[in-house]
Amino acid sequence: MTACTVPSASWSLDRLVSSLQSHGWGELDGPENAGLQKVMTALESLLPWESAEGRLTRAQVADAAGMTPKWAGHCLRRLEDLGLITWRRGWLDHGQPRAGWIRVIKSRLAEMCRAVRGYLDARREQRRVDTRHRLATTLRQRTVPPWKLHRPLSCRGELSSTLPTQGSTGPRPSAFRQPSQTLPGLEGDAVTECQVCGRPEHQCRAADRRLPLRMQHDFTPGRPSPRTLVAPPHVRTPDKHQAPRGWRATARAAMHPAPTLDLEEEQ
Repeated sequence: MTACTVPSASWSLDRLVSSLQSHGWGELDGPENAGLQKVMTALESLLPWESAEGRLTRAQVADAAGMTPKWAGHCLRRLEDLGLITWRRGWLDHGQPRAGWIRVIKSRLAEMCRAVRGYLDARREQRRVDTRHRLATTLRQRTVPPWKLHRPLSCRGELSSTLPTQGSTGPRPSAFRQPSQTLPGLEGDAVTECQVCGRPEHQCRAADRRLPLRMQHDFTPGRPSPRTLVAPPHVRTPDKHQAPRGWRATARAAMHPAPTLDLEEEQ
């Protein structure tokens, strides 16, 4: 058995009020009818959903709707004029107050639910048009910087990069090299290696900072000789078995350096 999709009096009170609320309230729409909407929601929560009638006081409706009893009575009278409820006021029985009787006419409420179908279509379409216009003009100009208005050249990330990774000791690529000097009389690419150690400038200066002061040298761009490339002076470390131990031996070696043999003079 399929459920009925057209609102009718057979629907429960909560289903009818929810349908009317989701489609824009119809005759009860607008800020001037905000109190009527609150009272209808309060009646939904206070009355049985199937019979939609019961004993209620004006104060109970006011507490459930979040308003004063005087304003709740005014909204109940307006709902009664619209034919949505029948309201029998309370009375005094031998000095004792008696609660009134309120009944929601579900046939009238279902009629309003059927008439309200498509009530919000024009409003929603106008809201979409206004949102697109605001995003295309005002909001885009205020939030997006001018240099980001143009389409980027590529939206994909670079798969491989020539930038050196952190801690790498390889030479820098040619596109990111620092400006270097060119030796007179030599043609071709600029020379960026050190004449003493044969390393680029950034590696030469980094190596000098890790060495003693007497072994450091200034970076001088030039073409190193093959003899220098084999064993750079400031990178060569003496053998630990032959190195002097203790501060006395180190001072003695610094004062009396070992004689060196110049191969060019012998030849």
